[in-house]
Amino acid sequence: MLLGVKRMAEITGTKIGAICKKYIERIALGPAKTADDAAGFVAYLSSSDAD
Repeated sequence: MLLGVKRMAEITGTKIGAICKKYIERIALGPAKTADDAAGFVAYLSSSDAD
């Protein structure tokens, strides 16, 4: 993914950090801030509640 972000920065003349920020803002549930956040999300996806 980093190569794609780097290429997009070259094409648009935008800094890599700004492009990454835009990608993160588009995550519907928000970014996972800790390992526990990510683990909780994975646990949810593997549960029957996610069906």
